[in-house]
Amino acid sequence: MPNDQTAHADTAQTAPEEITYTPTVWQDGEDGGTPINAANLNNIEKAIVALVEHTTKQVVNSMIANDAVTSEKLAPTVRDSLSQDTLVAHHTAADLNDVISGVVIYDPDTDNTPKAGSYGVCVVVVNTVDPTVTHKWITQLSFSTTGYPSWRRKVNMGAWGDWLPFS
Repeated sequence: MPNDQTAHADTAQTAPEEITYTPTVWQDGEDGGTPINAANLNNIEKAIVALVEHTTKQVVNSMIANDAVTSEKLAPTVRDSLSQDTLVAHHTAADLNDVISGVVIYDPDTDNTPKAGSYGVCVVVVNTVDPTVTHKWITQLSFSTTGYPSWRRKVNMGAWGDWLPFS
């Protein structure tokens, strides 16, 4: 039977690993110097992957010790929220103008898509998901099943800009 010192050593949590991320400093206007391009999008993608991997690793390695809690014992909603599956679109949007956070799919019945009658995935990047904040900077990235990816943004309470191709 383990003594108190052994039991404590088995469940001790380690300090979280540091995640570093260098954000792009976006500036409005055609001369803002921060175009939507592969380098900037890949920077965002790498940060998302690192965060998901880091969070999952910390939960698995530091908080779930000695099989005291297993995947089978966790409620399905909690287990699913810890998986990368949370980054997958689970519903079809009725109108992309109404999508201000998350990931959704769209189809020919969805309004305000980059190309009418198309299918695709829309990823939304926003400075805050706090519903009380009205001054939000929202960028939608569209990955259509036909044609090229495109993007648009909405700043504060303004209207959505036009869909633009990646360049």
